[in-house]
Amino acid sequence: MKRLKNIVFLILLINKVYGQIFTHPLGGSCASMGEVSVCEEGIWSLQNNPAGLTQITNWGAGIYYENRWMLKETGDKSAGIGMQWDRIGTMGILIHQFGSNAYSESQFGLVYAREFGPHFRMGLRTDYLLFNYGDSYPHRSALCCALGIQTDINESLSLGALLYSPLMTSQLSSNIFYPFSTVVKTGIGYRFCKGFKGYLEFAKDSHQEGLGFHSGLEYQLFDRIQLRAGMKLHPDLFCFGIGYTLRKIHVDVAAQMHPLLGASTQMSIVFISD
Repeated sequence: MKRLKNIVFLILLINKVYGQIFTHPLGGSCASMGEVSVCEEGIWSLQNNPAGLTQITNWGAGIYYENRWMLKETGDKSAGIGMQWDRIGTMGILIHQFGSNAYSESQFGLVYAREFGPHFRMGLRTDYLLFNYGDSYPHRSALCCALGIQTDINESLSLGALLYSPLMTSQLSSNIFYPFSTVVKTGIGYRFCKGFKGYLEFAKDSHQEGLGFHSGLEYQLFDRIQLRAGMKLHPDLFCFGIGYTLRKIHVDVAAQMHPLLGASTQMSIVFISD
């Protein structure tokens, strides 16, 4: 009976979980602003929008942890590094893991991004995905990709877009294909004045009805402190956080509240070389 329950659980999990972690935005600043991500610049563009990785002038690295719904079984851990190469572009590596020994999803991503003129940039990420079902079931793996673009309309307005898993299905065994969500995101970032930014974003998941909506605000309180708040609809999240910059180190802390599942906390530390 227990084995039957585990099988039913896995069937439900396959239908609902695949592709979620691999499109889940990373970084404390993003988490505190309603998970707006396509206009993201810097190291967490490795996940959020590969095009933004070009804004690293030399190299950078970061670590991120999310205690989702305050459960250790749903911990979300990430680490990434990016480096710019003259006349070649910017390249990076992302390692992302969600879950526990009973069930986990792992993502290993390779990113290449390049600028095309001063106002347009494009990035591509290729993911190797690994699914671990514990000791009772075999591991499964798959390949997916993400394509992102960003453009600056003027000094205040920027646009971004991301397309993830455009092939719709990926192979998890020699003769079985499971559908991954195709996710399309598009958004804008606007600088109202020095130290005050706003973001709007829309997302469409092929496995979910309706359109996701994200919004966030960031205010530079002092030279080193940033205050952030935001919200997300479908599913609903209310978010806030704070960032602190100390020379080359950026620390961002965030908290999110889901009306049914409760609170989640996030923290990221980023080092950016000049």
